Amino acid sequence: FKCRYCGISNVPLTVDHIITWETGGATHPENLLTSCRKCNKKRGNLDYGSWLQHKYYLDKALKYLTEKDRQANAAIIKKLNALPRVTKIHAR
Repeated sequence: FKCRYCGISNVPLTVDHIITWETGGATHPENLLTSCRKCNKKRGNLDYGSWLQHKYYLDKALKYLTEKDRQANAAIIKKLNALPRVTKIHAR
């Protein structure tokens, strides 16, 4: 198991919602991925597409992720509409 955003594997990992739960993303296996605490906090409630364009992610991805990992993260964009959603949107 490793962080999907920076590739680190020797720290405790968190569960990150691809579609944030604030915007209706369900806590469902298809909408979840592993993230280190630092990347999860840095992403906050940015939508997934914006996060993949964020300077922090790009710096980490280019430095630590393989091309295959970067492509797998980008491929998630294509399936966003198919991910489970909830009808009641949560607030922090």
